[in-house]
Amino acid sequence: MEKTPIIILTKDNPEYLYVTLKSLTATETFDNPIIIVDDCSAIENTKKLLYTNDTIKIKFDDWTIKDTESTQEYSDKEAAKSYINVPQITEITGIKKKFTIVQTPRYLGNVYRTLFGIKLGFDLYPASDNCVILEDDILFNKNWLKKMKQIVAYENFKKNVAMVSSYSEKYKESDAPEYFEDETIKGKCVMFTKKFYSKMKMIGLFKNMELSGEGSFYNRLQKFAKNLGFISLVTRDSYIQNLEKRNIVNKDKILKYDKNFVMPIAWNEEF
Repeated sequence: MEKTPIIILTKDNPEYLYVTLKSLTATETFDNPIIIVDDCSAIENTKKLLYTNDTIKIKFDDWTIKDTESTQEYSDKEAAKSYINVPQITEITGIKKKFTIVQTPRYLGNVYRTLFGIKLGFDLYPASDNCVILEDDILFNKNWLKKMKQIVAYENFKKNVAMVSSYSEKYKESDAPEYFEDETIKGKCVMFTKKFYSKMKMIGLFKNMELSGEGSFYNRLQKFAKNLGFISLVTRDSYIQNLEKRNIVNKDKILKYDKNFVMPIAWNEEF
């Protein structure tokens, strides 16, 4: 079975990247390669995390609880008790040589680093049928990758699939199918198919690194895919939970819909 590259896009977000990696590596990724794309980070802690094996002091005292009666700042210990059992992390270890880390040639920004990541994944693993693009603030269901690959494989028998995205909350309609076509993919966790990548490459999208049109990047990308005869899908169930930069998702939503989300315990152990 060909491996599926998992690309994590990051830019000066060391605390959340660390949590993302801890959750991701505890899931059923079946030794699929994890590649971190660093969009020219400038913060010293980010550089230490990515490019050294040094001990790094990091604190989560600026995390907040979202969607409570009032947005309230929590201390380290309060956040740990109320959310995902994150302890008062004061020291972690850098991850040099523990993951493949690729720095962009210059600061690209969200749109261009996404295109950069897609191209990188398929270039490094040309035999792969799929490539996953992740943002750096996510918790994962233990079998998220298997589920998304199953959706792509099944639908590709009927139509050409461009991408599949996982919602960070369960779809509210109880009678909704397991997945469905959608034009509002937000891009936290997206699996791209080689068929779509090949088509984008053939028409020169990666050479120009531009995607004109109105709306968000993923909205433009979905319209682009539709014009090429591809469909875009989203999952009904939540296979990820979005931490959101500098915010914690409403604690009541965690594990409400799925008890398989990975809550790492050994935070201070090395990868």
